[in-house]
Amino acid sequence: MNGLKHTLKKFWIQDNEKGRVRKEKGEDMDMRVGIIGYGRIAHKHVEAIKANGDKLIAVCDVDPQRLTLLDETVLRFSDLESFLFQKIKLDLIAICTPSGTHAEIALKCIENGYSVLVEKPMALSISDADAIIASAKHYGVKVGVCHQNRFNLSAQILKKALQNQQLGTISHASIHVLWNRRDAYYKQASWRGTWAMDGGCLMNQCIHGIDFLLYMIDEEVTSVFGQIANRQHPDMEVEDVGMAIIQFCNGVIAIIEGTSNVYPENLEETFYIFGDQGTVKLGGLSLNEIKHWKVNQDESQICEEMVENEYGNGHQALYQDMKAAILDNRSPSIDAKEGKKALEVILAIYRSSREHRPVFFPLRQFSTLEMKNQNKIHNTATIDKNVQIGLNTKIWHYTHIQKNARIGNDCVIGQNVNIGPSVQIHDRVKIQNNVSVYEGVELHNDVFCGPSVVFTNVKKPRSSYPKQNYEKTIVHQGASLGANATIVCPRQIGKWSFIGAGSVVTKDVLDYALMVGNPARQIGWVCECGERLNEDLICPSCHQSYVRTGKNIIKKDQG
Repeated sequence: MNGLKHTLKKFWIQDNEKGRVRKEKGEDMDMRVGIIGYGRIAHKHVEAIKANGDKLIAVCDVDPQRLTLLDETVLRFSDLESFLFQKIKLDLIAICTPSGTHAEIALKCIENGYSVLVEKPMALSISDADAIIASAKHYGVKVGVCHQNRFNLSAQILKKALQNQQLGTISHASIHVLWNRRDAYYKQASWRGTWAMDGGCLMNQCIHGIDFLLYMIDEEVTSVFGQIANRQHPDMEVEDVGMAIIQFCNGVIAIIEGTSNVYPENLEETFYIFGDQGTVKLGGLSLNEIKHWKVNQDESQICEEMVENEYGNGHQALYQDMKAAILDNRSPSIDAKEGKKALEVILAIYRSSREHRPVFFPLRQFSTLEMKNQNKIHNTATIDKNVQIGLNTKIWHYTHIQKNARIGNDCVIGQNVNIGPSVQIHDRVKIQNNVSVYEGVELHNDVFCGPSVVFTNVKKPRSSYPKQNYEKTIVHQGASLGANATIVCPRQIGKWSFIGAGSVVTKDVLDYALMVGNPARQIGWVCECGERLNEDLICPSCHQSYVRTGKNIIKKDQG
């Protein structure tokens, strides 16, 4: 272990000119560290602090039982406000709390003037990650993110080879995180396996491997196409398996495979990279071993760094780098901008899976919370490119959503429905089986289309003549179109109107109008609740009153 410590120091805290001057002036320091959250991962931080000769000064945790495990010399706090109020002299605060709290706590520490080292993931949304980056700059403090596998000896050997272009032109790469997490793991804490506080196997278990991939390729991501699923943890909200294809701006393609479903225990974490002058495979529990090395006919590289678990040995070098960043007034090697990269890829995978399309970078806004009410899209449905589908929308068997269509939140699209190119469907729309919503048709909020409703979008269709311009039909809020109704373009269908089954609409329809027949004619008025109004324009069901205004009626409380 001493040899490893020396090697890591050689890579990361070299005795450069700045370091030599500091030592001559007696400015080298024992870093004073505080920890917020004394759970599963905090012990790796304590080991690193002690191994580097630094000092653990204070710990904050909401569970008083955990605080009893501390040395008597360590200050103890049971809430964050008390911890920050004391204004303890600290060089660094490590944040080891549940994932969903990382951003909020980091921002509070930064605002109080503390440099922070945040466990992965640094946040669960793009906006929170951006806020940490901006806040660190504003308050002039250092922010590091715990992606310790970058500090592995095997990682540094490969990184150096890539920087020297020893592998030649890179074709592609892949990361495979094949681990096991059973129900007992998720039952340890209520926040695990939730969209609000955790994310699934990609965000929790695989984020280190994804960061490793991005570190090695070291190019901007242009697009991500991904799919996630929950196959073995039905009581959990989030994914237990996820796969994705990443495209980089230099043409490199990479594959991500992550799962917590491997039986009966963690198998390995494996990274492959392929160039025209080299092939490398790293493996082991935390990418700590060189499994295969053929680079420019050099087969001599061997690295089998011993690790106790999947956390690896990198925390010690991580703390050394943070200390050097503070002393030299430079950015940490894995600063907030670097920490955001893996987060952005994972959020893009989530979004891609939800919307069934590639996601192009940069990802402006997205959060794990947006996955809480996922769409249910049947595997026989066809979703074309550049389709936008809102939250909690259901799309059933053999339906086709064509390019550039926009579908809102909480919609239900039935079986064998066709949504044409560039069609706009707003929120809470229900479309029953065998309906075609052609280009030029727009359905506003709360519209109902019964089975086999027919829209037209051309006045004089001829198959042997060039396509005419599509006519516009707008169905306004709350309108109901009965089964087999036909809407002859161009039309304005008034809000909360009701078109009877089999009717053929050839004229614009007033708000609240009740229409029947072929051609459709108005025979009365309907309430927003769907009941036919009495002659006095009072609903017999909900008792809502309406009043006349010209040819129309409006709700009485709107008059």
